[in-house]
Amino acid sequence: MSFSRFISNKKKSIIQEKNASKKLKISQTKNSGSGKVKADLISLKKNVIVECKRTDKNSLSIKKEWIEKLEKESKLTSLLPIIEIQFGNKSYYLIADSNFDIKNFIDFMNSLKKL
Repeated sequence: MSFSRFISNKKKSIIQEKNASKKLKISQTKNSGSGKVKADLISLKKNVIVECKRTDKNSLSIKKEWIEKLEKESKLTSLLPIIEIQFGNKSYYLIADSNFDIKNFIDFMNSLKKL
């Protein structure tokens, strides 16, 4: 029996952010959404800004406002915008191409391999 169905969506989102932070080796934004930077994860060293979204359902509507908000933050910070979408425990990544910088992306991916 899975106990994950008894955990609130807010708690699951907090867990997602914490796990993504560890997996991507970048910092969580304190009070994400309410601080100076409106994203869940950020790394100036790795040049990325990440917004996390999740669901336990079989589908998730991607809202244009999520992308526009992240693009705005990306332009203000000059960081590569990434959205992590999680279905259950499996994650997928979206990168907005209007601010896509292949060098930043390659550097970021290479940084994940190091350690």
